[in-house]
Amino acid sequence: MSHTKGELTAKGDLVCDSSGNSLWDYHEKSPEENEANARRLVACWNAMDGIEDPEMWVAQMVYMDGDHSLLVNDVHDLYKERDELAMAATKLFDAVRDNASVPLDLVLELKDALDKVNPQPTKEPK
Repeated sequence: MSHTKGELTAKGDLVCDSSGNSLWDYHEKSPEENEANARRLVACWNAMDGIEDPEMWVAQMVYMDGDHSLLVNDVHDLYKERDELAMAATKLFDAVRDNASVPLDLVLELKDALDKVNPQPTKEPK
């Protein structure tokens, strides 16, 4: 079974789909609490839009004990590695374009940047 597609909106204590149809109508609490619950459900729903497997995402967040800084740090590291790789590749490209021989230090710099992005497992000695 698939779920309702698209973003939801809160209209008072109602949760509505993009066509304005009510998907959730719960009146067991006070009007203020019902509205707050509707806004919270909408925020969670919309935050998950585009995530292929929301249950797996939530499980990963629980595993990380809600420490989103791990994700932020990972993203920061990925951007840094990408930038280092792009810089090394650009330097190597410029050297190849400007002259036929490529300085060894540029080749090694690119290899180091590639190793950070895609580390190869070390082989155990026999």
